[in-house]
Amino acid sequence: SFFTLFYFLIINLQFVRFTRYFVPLIPFLFINFAFWLNQFFLNQKNILRRTFFPFIILLFLTGEISFFSVKFLKIYFQADTRIQARNWVCTNLKGKSVLLEKYDYNTKVFHCLSNFTYFDVFNLGNNNIDEFLQNINTYDYIIIASEKNYRNIMRLPNQFPDKNKYYNQLFQEKMGFKLVKTFKLDFPDDEAEETFRVLDHPKILIFKNENLQEK
Repeated sequence: SFFTLFYFLIINLQFVRFTRYFVPLIPFLFINFAFWLNQFFLNQKNILRRTFFPFIILLFLTGEISFFSVKFLKIYFQADTRIQARNWVCTNLKGKSVLLEKYDYNTKVFHCLSNFTYFDVFNLGNNNIDEFLQNINTYDYIIIASEKNYRNIMRLPNQFPDKNKYYNQLFQEKMGFKLVKTFKLDFPDDEAEETFRVLDHPKILIFKNENLQEK
């Protein structure tokens, strides 16, 4: 319909095209699809309409939609990644010194930590990156509560060379920190729309300083 095409073009022309902005289109897409499918069968020969062909198509579409719907709903039958991480942190990291990468409300779930430092990666610059990398070894653990920062920063190495230096050394375990826990739902969504990943069920990474002896 005209409204469907008009709305799609308006949203698609925006600089930021969040998936949730397309949600109002879903009912209209179903209506349009049903209309064109009905027109298709009406234009076929009578012998085609009398066969099981329409039933097979309907069964296939219903099965496909049901499969992906159930798979999607499995997300909400699992404990939230923030809750999983909080439970593990509150059990294992009490009394430890923790560097907590700051990102929105995700970090507030770690309320049980008494010895932690908030760290904003965007405050890193060429003039303090080396000093930061030296001082980071004083912490027992590093918690990255969302992939939003590092995925966006590491896509632009020329624009953020200092921040990429930090993430590259951390992920390659060149700073003495080893990835010991990853909290992520059992759902393949690495290439899904960003706000769905980082706000609904963020992937949380916990690194342990292997250079420090256990206290």
